Amino acid sequence: MEEPGDILKADHREIKKLLSAFDGMAAFILQKDSLPDEDLEKAFAVAVEFADKCHHGKEEKALFPHISKASPDVGAEMARRLTSDHAAFRKLVGTMLELVPNATVKKESRAVLAKQLGTYTRLLTEHIKVEEKKLIPEVEKSIEPDQRGEISEQFELIEEETMGHGAHERYVTIIDQLAGLYGKKA
Repeated sequence: MEEPGDILKADHREIKKLLSAFDGMAAFILQKDSLPDEDLEKAFAVAVEFADKCHHGKEEKALFPHISKASPDVGAEMARRLTSDHAAFRKLVGTMLELVPNATVKKESRAVLAKQLGTYTRLLTEHIKVEEKKLIPEVEKSIEPDQRGEISEQFELIEEETMGHGAHERYVTIIDQLAGLYGKKA
């Protein structure tokens, strides 16, 4: 059975590609003074369904209760902080989605949207670093291997229930397309 930390890191790799696409979209908006409407719609769908409901859902529903119990000081505090971050990301994505209709016609709204896209990518990148450098090592240290296996199984169930069969692969395909169009060229 795959370790929970490995599953989260695999999700993170995809989310980082999505964030690179968001950064490219922000630059596109500022340079072209227009919106890549359809691509933004796809990117926000992935942010809501894959990054938030699925990835953050795995953490909030399966991982955080276990780490809070196994590590009542360090793990519980991290779970509270990261859950708070998730709520802030949801709010920021909601605000950006509200801006999109005005951004199609108003330059000021486009500038605000581009700025918020940059804020989202910066904050979520930092959030991922905390998870990889602090949370995952705490999980490996504090939670017994058999319980980690249970968490991994819960992750699979959450992904299936949240997104449906085959959705993970579809979202990865969309992420790859968006990253190819807008992501940083290595």
